[in-house]
Amino acid sequence: MLRTMIFAGAMLAASGPVLSQAFDELEGHYSSQTPGRELTADLKRIDGTRYAVSLSTMTPMRGDVGGCGGGIDGEVVLTGRRGVLRVAEPDAPTPRVCEIELRFTAPYELSLQEKNGCTYFHGAACEFTGKVTHDAAGL
Repeated sequence: MLRTMIFAGAMLAASGPVLSQAFDELEGHYSSQTPGRELTADLKRIDGTRYAVSLSTMTPMRGDVGGCGGGIDGEVVLTGRRGVLRVAEPDAPTPRVCEIELRFTAPYELSLQEKNGCTYFHGAACEFTGKVTHDAAGL
């Protein structure tokens, strides 16, 4: 009995840092359920309403039709449940910025809308537009 209490106390003490971290329902991995196309988003809270965002898209090659794919990483500040990810194209002779609107439309659902300037990051046949669902949505 004493060993059980000591073990339980040690486990509680070890989990203290984990228990003290606030749960953020927006953080995590999101993916699409669109056949023939892959779209994913990863969000990690940096501080306050600022998040690190990583997006990727991929359309596989079919027969003689080429596929495409790409990704983009950046930071977004959310106001309410929306924000705009802005990432400058590296080494562009004239400044070009990729803009993607992120909007949480339902619990565990994120809508991505590519606004402009993102072809450099994914090629001509792909896009960062669509709805993605948090992988924990079905739990």
